[in-house]
Amino acid sequence: MSITVQQEAIDNYCRNNGITLIRHYSDYAISGRSTEHRVEFLKMIDDISLLGNIDFVIVYTGDRFSRSMKDFVKYLQIMSEYKCSLKCVNGDSDYSSYN
Repeated sequence: MSITVQQEAIDNYCRNNGITLIRHYSDYAISGRSTEHRVEFLKMIDDISLLGNIDFVIVYTGDRFSRSMKDFVKYLQIMSEYKCSLKCVNGDSDYSSYN
């Protein structure tokens, strides 16, 4: 599924759920196996910690956040420190209870 289609699904999800979208963070043509080289992903994490007022990260599916379970848990824990939850558009996944 293209990034554009995923972004449109996220836009619709936000509109339908009354969520204000701040911006898209999209790493084009970079594998989700590791977050090490994902500049936009790391910018998103920095924004969560620096801005402190981001309530959700919304992804198309959980594997769009990270395919590495180690990174998934690491960044979910960082987000939880700033009361930021992960939600998935495709499916009913809501990781807020893991915070």
